[in-house]
Amino acid sequence: MPITEQIIDGLQLALLGMAVVFVFLSILILVMLLMSRLASKFAQVESPTAATFTVPLRNSGVDANVVPVIAAAIAVLRRRRSS
Repeated sequence: MPITEQIIDGLQLALLGMAVVFVFLSILILVMLLMSRLASKFAQVESPTAATFTVPLRNSGVDANVVPVIAAAIAVLRRRRSS
């Protein structure tokens, strides 16, 4: 078997392998997207609001005026992510 035929066979095998991996990964992505959509339909998890958090102010080292601002910022971020 001449070297050119071996190179061509090697390239064909490499292309076949890449095609198989591409198809497998594409199917995997589609299945994961489908499962994500199904999970979001059936599992409605409510995120806790800022009022449910309690922060011990004595040991936190954060000024008492800053804590409500941080809690409000976290609540806004969570609302944006859930939308």
